[in-house]
Amino acid sequence: EECRCLWFTGERRVEVRKRSDEGLGVLNSNGLRIRSIVSAVSAGSEMLVYRGEMPPQVAMDDTIDYLKDRTFEYPTRYGYSLVGHVTDSG
Repeated sequence: EECRCLWFTGERRVEVRKRSDEGLGVLNSNGLRIRSIVSAVSAGSEMLVYRGEMPPQVAMDDTIDYLKDRTFEYPTRYGYSLVGHVTDSG
């Protein structure tokens, strides 16, 4: 399977990058794997990232392993607004 991720590469610049699903890792006991159908850029934090308005000292999100203990910088994969089908669970 092919996995595609939206990367914010700079102010008002995005790229869709491909990667294999081999890098997705093992699900933890309460994890879900979702095949997205549609996604959007949220009007809040994702739009701040897109516009280049995310303060660099702000922590990305301590509840998401990939973003834990990271502050904002380009390029970054950042997103959570999607609709999809659950394909696997932990």
